[in-house]
Amino acid sequence: MKVIFLKDVRGVGRKNELKEVPDGYARNFLIPKNLAKHALVKDVNSLAQKESDAAAHKKNLKEKAEATAATIKGKTFTFRMRIGEKGALFGSIGINDISEKLKDAGYAGTPILEKNIKETGTKEITIDCGEGVRSKIFIEILPE
Repeated sequence: MKVIFLKDVRGVGRKNELKEVPDGYARNFLIPKNLAKHALVKDVNSLAQKESDAAAHKKNLKEKAEATAATIKGKTFTFRMRIGEKGALFGSIGINDISEKLKDAGYAGTPILEKNIKETGTKEITIDCGEGVRSKIFIEILPE
């Protein structure tokens, strides 16, 4: 019997997946527990439409991420910070600070940092624009 899974069933099928399962398993377990429903022609067509809509949405998100990455690539963002006698910053610049600077400039993305920046100079930072698209920007830290 062909069924469409309404929920993930470990080892059997994933949500919104169309799959052939034994008749007794479907009638006695999957359908009564609302884990799956019998796959009618209209349901199969609806599922195909949902899959194509999801694919189009994912493609649209990827295009937006690539456009963001292209516009942000190579841009320099400047921070003015107080520094001590040895050139070290009072405090540090982290992911939240960079995210806020990006947001203020009208860009979207998540900075990827291994550790906070604690010294002056120019640093290259990777920005995750979403959907696996990344871009590089520069952070310039100047004394106040």
